[in-house]
Amino acid sequence: MITIEQTESKSAIAGFMAPAGHLPWDKFPDKENPDAVEKWRAEEWAEIDGQQPVAGTIEARLAEKFASTGCPEIIAMDLRCTASFSHYSSEGLKPHINFGQTNLSDREKLMRSRDHERVHVLQYFFNAAAHAIPVNRNTKVVLDPRSVILLNKLMEREAYTVQWLLSERRAGGADTGGAISDKFLRRAVLMASRTLENDSCVNTNQPFIDYYAELALAQYEEEILKRQEAGEEIIYARLGPKQVRAIGNTLGLDLFGPDNEDAEIWMNEAIPVELLKQVFKLENKLGVKIREVPVLEEALARVGQTEESFLKTNLDLAKKEQKIISPPSMSLHQA
Repeated sequence: MITIEQTESKSAIAGFMAPAGHLPWDKFPDKENPDAVEKWRAEEWAEIDGQQPVAGTIEARLAEKFASTGCPEIIAMDLRCTASFSHYSSEGLKPHINFGQTNLSDREKLMRSRDHERVHVLQYFFNAAAHAIPVNRNTKVVLDPRSVILLNKLMEREAYTVQWLLSERRAGGADTGGAISDKFLRRAVLMASRTLENDSCVNTNQPFIDYYAELALAQYEEEILKRQEAGEEIIYARLGPKQVRAIGNTLGLDLFGPDNEDAEIWMNEAIPVELLKQVFKLENKLGVKIREVPVLEEALARVGQTEESFLKTNLDLAKKEQKIISPPSMSLHQA
C-alpha cells in the first residue's frame, strides 16, 4: 500500500471558476489573437483546477510540486501533437509545457495531457539524470547512449502510469483517498506499458516505446558528435539502480522499486535489434567502453559534484535563462 505524505494543497487558483462567457475551444472565435488565446487558456485551466484536490492525495502532490517549479503552460497553435515538454535546446533554456489544439475541446483528454506533461516537468526539476544529456552544454558529465534511451523510456513509463492512474481516479475506478493499493498501482504500470508497446504515435504505425527510443538516440547522436568534433572533454556515465528508482519515485510511488534488484530488472529492458546496432556503432565512434562507464554519482564525484549539487547548479542556470524554446524538444504523445 502506497500512502502519499499528508500535506496541505496550496493551489493559487483553487476555487476560481471561469467567467460565464467562457466558451469551449471549438466555439472560441478568436484563435488568431495570441492574447485572447492565453486568456482562454487561463480561464480553462482555472475551471479545471477550481476544485482543490484533497490534501495528501497524489492529485494534491502533483499540483503542489508542479506549482513549486513555476513552469509555464502555453497553447502552441502550430503544435501537431497533443502536448510536449520543452527543456534544453541549443537556442536557450526555459522549461515549459506546450499544448496543441488536439485535446482542447475535450476536458478529460486535456487533463490527461496535463497530468502526463506535468510529470515530465517534475522529472526535470527533481532528477539529476535528466540534465546529464549532451544538449546541456553546461555539463561535461553525459549519460552513455544506452542510458539515455533507458532514461527516456522510464520517464515516459512513469508519465503514462500517473496519467492512467489519475484518469481512473477521476472516473471513480479507484478510491480517491491518500492510499493507493499495490494492486491498483501494479495495474497502472501495466496499462502504461500497454500504451507504450501497443499504441502508435501520430501519423505513424510505430509503437510509442520504439518512437521514444529512436528519438532519444537521434537527438543524442546529433548533439554528442557536435561536442566531440569541438574537442570537448566528456565524462560518460550510466544509470544505476539509484537513478532508476529515483525516476520512478517522482511522486513517491517507487514504480521501479521497491529495491535495487527490481530496479536492475528495469535496467535490462531490451533495445530493439536494429536500434542496438546503431548504439554499437555510436559507442565505437565515441570510444565508449560500456563495461568501464561509471554510474552517475561516481562520474559526478570526479568533477567535485553530487547529484544534489549537480541538479541545483543546472536549475539555477535555468532560472537565469528566460528564453522560451521552440520547437518542443522532449515529448511527443497522443493521449
